[in-house]
Amino acid sequence: MKIKFPFFIFLFLLLLNSCAKKISVVDIVDGVGKAIEVAEKKEEPKRILVFSKTAGYRHGAIEGAIEALPSFFKPESWDLEFTEDSSVFNKDLSSNFDVVFFLNTTGDVLNDLEQEYFKNYINNGGAYLGIHSAADTEYDWEWYGKLVGAYFAGHEEIKEGTVSILDKSHPSTRHLDERWKKVDEWYDYDHNPRGEVHVLAVVDQGKMGPDHPITWCHNYDGGRSFYTGMGHTEETYTNQEFQKLLLGAAEWLVGLKDGDCDAGLAVNYTREIIATDIEGATELDVASNGDVYFIERFGKLKKVNSDSGEIDELGTIDVFTGIDNGLEYGLLGMALSPDFDSTGRIYVYYSHPTENHQTLSRFNIVDNKLEISSEVSILKVESQRETCCHAGGSIEFDKNGNIFISTGDDTNPFASDGFSPIDETDGRKPWDAARSSGNVNDLRGKILRIKPLEDGSYEIPEGNLFSSNSGRPEIYVMGNRNPYRISIDQKNNWLYWGEIGPDASEDDDSRGPMGYDEINQARTAGNYGWPFCIANNKPYRSYDFENKISSDYFDCENLKNNSINNTGSINIPAANEAFIWYPYSQSEEFPLFSGGGRSAMAGPVYRYKGQGFPEYYENVLFIYEWSRFWIREVHLDSKGEILHINDFLPNEDFLRPVDMVFDKQGNLYILEYGQSWYGYEDSKISKITYKE
Repeated sequence: MKIKFPFFIFLFLLLLNSCAKKISVVDIVDGVGKAIEVAEKKEEPKRILVFSKTAGYRHGAIEGAIEALPSFFKPESWDLEFTEDSSVFNKDLSSNFDVVFFLNTTGDVLNDLEQEYFKNYINNGGAYLGIHSAADTEYDWEWYGKLVGAYFAGHEEIKEGTVSILDKSHPSTRHLDERWKKVDEWYDYDHNPRGEVHVLAVVDQGKMGPDHPITWCHNYDGGRSFYTGMGHTEETYTNQEFQKLLLGAAEWLVGLKDGDCDAGLAVNYTREIIATDIEGATELDVASNGDVYFIERFGKLKKVNSDSGEIDELGTIDVFTGIDNGLEYGLLGMALSPDFDSTGRIYVYYSHPTENHQTLSRFNIVDNKLEISSEVSILKVESQRETCCHAGGSIEFDKNGNIFISTGDDTNPFASDGFSPIDETDGRKPWDAARSSGNVNDLRGKILRIKPLEDGSYEIPEGNLFSSNSGRPEIYVMGNRNPYRISIDQKNNWLYWGEIGPDASEDDDSRGPMGYDEINQARTAGNYGWPFCIANNKPYRSYDFENKISSDYFDCENLKNNSINNTGSINIPAANEAFIWYPYSQSEEFPLFSGGGRSAMAGPVYRYKGQGFPEYYENVLFIYEWSRFWIREVHLDSKGEILHINDFLPNEDFLRPVDMVFDKQGNLYILEYGQSWYGYEDSKISKITYKE
């Protein structure tokens, strides 16, 4: 130990101070001891073993890295020891080093005894940092492969790639921009380690597909592990961003800085089934005390008690379902009032049993029962019951107490060959979506936004799409086909929804583009194109259904609704492009969407509040597919644009997810419809929690 000024001077100053303040000698001695203790702790550097032995290909960058490392691992904080002698892996490894770097090692670099010593080191709380070809090392040692996270499988030529940072709270990555352009040799791995490790960054190069982890960390077998696939070139080690990445990683590995490397591990999430046998599941919501309320299409409202786990049937609303005729009606949407704790009020959207409209109503729950007599009808939306389809029905509150209601286009899609249904033939109104979705004076094929009032009336929030003179003022978004599930980001009130699209499996020169499903984001009010445009503003052609004649393509920037069934303005707002879009087949623009059925739905954007799901999920939009049985994470950047998309808990089986919500404690609830139409044998509600 070295103290930076002579001890007797320090003691003399303390004595002088004690005379002035009448401090006892005991206090002086205690103070001196504490000062010495602080000096010792401050000056003792963390010890790093940098191991660069190669038994295969040798990277030319090793020498450059060895030269560069001391420039940012400063000697007052870090004690670096460089070696290619594997005998250093002995019984003294734990006492000699706080962290071990594998710097571009290759091949079989440790014998059996040295492997055992290294394993014991990790078991006893040691730390490992693997760089680049550390993944090209010890292929016959399974334990090491799990420590690294994945083995090297191949690479392409050195090129520039874009590294997307998925976790900016970790000390290794918090300094980086969300997108980092860097030249390197980008490794492919023998498998995608997501779910086994915590992925910090992905890259857009290589042959691993759209989800290509390149830097990750995890707690493993008693110790800590960090790996980055970057580090092939000598220039990398003089890159300040990369230097800070290694330094932050080392600081986490030795415990100098906090970082959550458990957030991406599937084993840290528990899935509990809290309800089963749900008949025609539609929507759910969670009260502040953890009670889960959910509805069934046939009219029942039920509750899962958070304390006992018992399920109570609170009441039944009389609804029209039209199931015998293939219609899509019933009890469609539900949301607890923002003041539910004090009022017991609940809002539902349902098909009136005798009249041709959908109804948004408010009810009271009193003594654990739904008071049918308390109904206050707030809004009615016309619906035809002559033929199928598309009722929408999702309802959500924003942080200002405004309620959003999604409505379908109320249009039969089966006579338009999977393209745009604008049939103006006499007597064919239900086959014309221009009369609803494209009509500024019709509430169908829209997402509405209103402010419900105490007396059952409502106000129009500022910022909706139309004034009372130019269109229905309730409209926030128009040009929807079937926005079946919506969500509101409670931080900024941005609207998200899944748009279930038409069925054409390929483009047709006489009609227009193939069908696409969409995930959409609306920061402000707007038109999203249907039935004139779809996806990223791919236009349909105007088509005479009676004579089967095609004419011009619609102009998505200058839309005109010339349908004879249109009761509103001919000139309508320009169409906005979709946020995400994908067909039945492999998507070119979003390659993770590899093909299958289509029923796009949008779930919540997670906001971290110090509990529940980890901070890693902050600003992540959850989307899900009823037809394809998956849930995905859409990582958004600071501007709300897509940073990366990957699967959420890919090893879990979600049976047609139909709604999902986070409670106030940050736990995730998923309503699963089950595999049979209107059945209930395998329907369920899952609660997913992060480790405590």
